[in-house]
Amino acid sequence: MDDFLEMERLVAFPETLDGSGKSGPESVTGEAVVGLKEELESEVKCNREEAGIQIKNSLAAEVEVLTCRIKQLEVKLEKLEAEKDELKREVKCNREVESTLRLELEAIACDKMEQDEVLES
Repeated sequence: MDDFLEMERLVAFPETLDGSGKSGPESVTGEAVVGLKEELESEVKCNREEAGIQIKNSLAAEVEVLTCRIKQLEVKLEKLEAEKDELKREVKCNREVESTLRLELEAIACDKMEQDEVLES
């Protein structure tokens, strides 16, 4: 239906010769095609530019999110490393206490054995 209406519109144009020697609707149709082509090319260019801008904005937002996440993870890593160092110090201290207690226990055991020997004799 649209094609029919377009044909009717083109037929209604006055017939004039253009620079190519075509007259009437042929001339108008050629001009319309050129105009549409230029319009479409312009629209495609505009769409490509908009898509490029959207991609840049999207990538910039992603970089921002990832940068923020990296900072959070770095802070968390620092806390975990500090906690690890504290736990290492506690383990070292506990091992020293364990060693001291072991020596004391051995001394007590020796004293007990000596006392048992004295009591038996």
